[in-house]
Formats: sequence, C-alpha cells, structure tokens
Amino acid sequence: MPGLEGVARGGRHAQRHAVLGLVRASLSSHGYDQVCGAMLLNEHLGESFFDYINRRRVAEVQRCLADPAYRGETVLAIATAAGFNSKASFNAVFLQRTGQTPSEYRRSVSDG
Repeated sequence: MPGLEGVARGGRHAQRHAVLGLVRASLSSHGYDQVCGAMLLNEHLGESFFDYINRRRVAEVQRCLADPAYRGETVLAIATAAGFNSKASFNAVFLQRTGQTPSEYRRSVSDG
C-alpha cells in the first residue's frame, strides 16, 4: 500500500476509493475480478478480504506511527487516512493484530 501523503488530504471518500482502486488494479492486472480475488485470499492466505484489508491498514498505521514525519499527526488521523471508519473498530483491530494499543505501539517505537 503506498504512503498516505496525498490521500490523507482527500477525505474519507477519496481514501476508500484509493484503497479499493489499488485492490481492483492489482486483481485485474492478474486477470481476476473482486469475487475471484476474495476467494483466492480465503483459499491461499486463509483470511477474508476484510481481514486482508485490515491487516494492510494496520501495517500502514504502524509504518506511520514509527515514522518521525508523522509525530505531529494524531493516531486517529493516521487511522482514518489508512481507511478505518471509526476509532472503536480501529482500536479493536489494532489491538487484536499487534497485542498493543496504538498509543502503546507509538511509544514503543519512539523509545527505541
């Protein structure tokens, strides 16, 4: 997933379309439609399309939280730019995937 630099200024609608556009482009470049792509993810990676997207979103948030260039951004702004629609769902997914809250993660990467 590319960085969020330009997407963050475009609002949620633009962000969702940017992420979905990347997924569609990637699938179509390999000759697959979205349904087929979701089936491939389930079969080969053992995760649903939404789990895959959330995994990629969390990875992007982690990258940004570790990047000194994003220190002035709130965790929520970074999460929203990555495509999460609510603070509660973001916090739950982030904690489930990393074992840390976003703030704990940010502190751990900035301390080291």
